[in-house]
Amino acid sequence: MNSEENKRKRAEYVTALNRYIELGKQIVWIDETNFNLFCRRTRGRSRVGVRAVQHLPAARGPNVHLISAISPAEVVTMERRRGSFSSDSANIWITNLLQRWQDMGNEVGDLVIVCDNAPCQKLLYCFWDRILRCSTPSKLNGRKLRHMLKLIFGFHKLEELALWNKDCFIYVEEIIDSAKETIVGGDCSRAVQHTTFFHAASLLLQDMQVGR
Repeated sequence: MNSEENKRKRAEYVTALNRYIELGKQIVWIDETNFNLFCRRTRGRSRVGVRAVQHLPAARGPNVHLISAISPAEVVTMERRRGSFSSDSANIWITNLLQRWQDMGNEVGDLVIVCDNAPCQKLLYCFWDRILRCSTPSKLNGRKLRHMLKLIFGFHKLEELALWNKDCFIYVEEIIDSAKETIVGGDCSRAVQHTTFFHAASLLLQDMQVGR
């Protein structure tokens, strides 16, 4: 994470983003999050003072996937589906995003898209040339939705969900859809502000901690 190459890429990303902002371009951040229905254990382990990281594959069982695009003022678009987004489905999604951006009365020529290095987003350059890749995931939309899921599941023991395997997808999807409606402009603004936390350190080629 803190190799010389990654430090250089982070500095290049911040420099390019600042340049686009100075030119008056409109920035849209896209992010995806995965709600996995498989749980190996309830606790992570790590040294005191160090964030616990689970060294396992991203896909470990049935999951509900969410991908969204936000501006500093609002949610531009958000889509939920069962299973992960492939490169093909991500490309279709980005095409719909561009159309949605136009339908909102914006100029596509002013749009700059910021995304992370998720595998499904590798081919987005085929559809849009002004894409900035941020090697540090921002988790723009996952925090509030995950918090709501934890609150709701905190009132239910898994054994109480008699149809867990069959109906859990529907149950989780309903919760996610309800949580989506609670995301407002202020949440978007704070999420975007959070992504700038590491900018100064990146320009100075400093190390970053996991999860910051």
